[in-house]
Amino acid sequence: MHHPPGLASPAALSSRSSPMTSHVAPPDRRSSPPPASGGEQLRGNMGTFELTFTALAFNAPLAVVAGFIPVIAGFENGLGSPLLFPAMGVLLLLFSVGLNAMAGRMEKPGAFYGYITRGLGRPLGLASAFFAVLVYVGLGAGTFTLLGVAAGDFADNVLGLENSGPWWAWALLGWSVVVALSLLNIGVSAKVLGIAMLFEVAIIAVWNARVLFDGGPDGRDVPVFDHVFDGSIALGLLFVAMCMTGFESLQVFREETDAPERTVPRATSWFLIILSVMYGITTLVYVIGQGRGDGLAAGAADPTGTVLESMQIYAGSLASDAASLFLITSAIACTLAVQNIAARYVYALGRDKVVPRVLGNVSQKHGSPVPASIFTGVAIAVVLMAPALGDADPVKSYAVLLGLAGYGIVLLWVLTSAAIVVFFRRHGDGQVTMWRGLVAPVLALIGLCVVAWLATTNLGDLVGDVRLAQLILAGAGLVALAGGVLALWWRRVDPQTYQVIGRQGE
Repeated sequence: MHHPPGLASPAALSSRSSPMTSHVAPPDRRSSPPPASGGEQLRGNMGTFELTFTALAFNAPLAVVAGFIPVIAGFENGLGSPLLFPAMGVLLLLFSVGLNAMAGRMEKPGAFYGYITRGLGRPLGLASAFFAVLVYVGLGAGTFTLLGVAAGDFADNVLGLENSGPWWAWALLGWSVVVALSLLNIGVSAKVLGIAMLFEVAIIAVWNARVLFDGGPDGRDVPVFDHVFDGSIALGLLFVAMCMTGFESLQVFREETDAPERTVPRATSWFLIILSVMYGITTLVYVIGQGRGDGLAAGAADPTGTVLESMQIYAGSLASDAASLFLITSAIACTLAVQNIAARYVYALGRDKVVPRVLGNVSQKHGSPVPASIFTGVAIAVVLMAPALGDADPVKSYAVLLGLAGYGIVLLWVLTSAAIVVFFRRHGDGQVTMWRGLVAPVLALIGLCVVAWLATTNLGDLVGDVRLAQLILAGAGLVALAGGVLALWWRRVDPQTYQVIGRQGE
């Protein structure tokens, strides 16, 4: 029985055709630019719970479990792989310390675009914003492709439909639902994402409990500490980093949260702790279920099929079929979160008037960035349909798109981390502790630079097609360069607009 593929290693897929709250200074307005014109603000009242679930949905836990974990355990660190998730969680918690500390000192924190601008300058900030929009558009297109493949396979193999139609038809159906939801108030999306998350986490928890209760072929004892440095720990850490993306999206929704100075740091910590613990335990469960023999290596060649087979063995066929269905809802939840994030990057650019001002407008009825949502939805659809029109293999297509998008997010992490360090070197006045303003950000920058270097040197293993990856990255570089050039152009022809770059209409 064939199963819908999850977020597997692109190489494998193509081969198988809490920071503590402390006192912070008020926003630094010593060099505030002239204010932009007023207008409707984004509206929302998300609390810590809703915000955390939005980020968790972006991460698509069931797809990660069914795709990445077998690859990490099978190709890389084997019995020691469960420890990689807590290690990466610590690094990203360090990153979040400086991120939230800097947020308390900015006029209107939000997308990483604002952080990079304040720390590293407007040209690099606008270049990073253009690059970020491209990254999230690619991430959305890749996940919609995954959705189309998973939905088609579910219709064929579980529902027994003889002709379920092309994958892109299912992808476009999901796209229409997601774009429609993105036009409503963010609270609607938060509820949809929360419901989807409950189903995903429930099926993972049932499987974990049954494996731990029954034990695997070699029992329950796994000597994880004796094998943590086995295999390629470098590539293992890289894949783990890709499994934990999503916490950065929390900063984008500050304007739509209740008491963001408290809600966002709490949600960030909850998110990273939940993922570190959940993925660490689930990786241990997977290793126990596969045993210490050849099962781990074999699972890496067919990650999703292996996980679903394990669920069928330990939790029954009903659980396996349910997991196949929840892979589809997982992809829908992920694409909805990606669509919302990309739209808010475009909204921020529109509010700053560095792109057409209409993209910074807000629906008076829903308090959502409707023009920006429509723009990003159309952009995602264009990228989504490119493989279909070119008759490309959808599995290979989404592998390349997701691999490169994950690589792009890591690069944005590095730039933002560097911006935090530079910002506090310039604006530190003793009201932010040395830990929050210097030590944690520097440690995070060092660690993230290592992850980025590993991603660059292992790009072929990450996406499976080095030449195509290099071509796409060259195009993305040109888009980012266009953003930097546009900033310099604004500095020359309209200094007032140049001054509000990165301030999001403040």
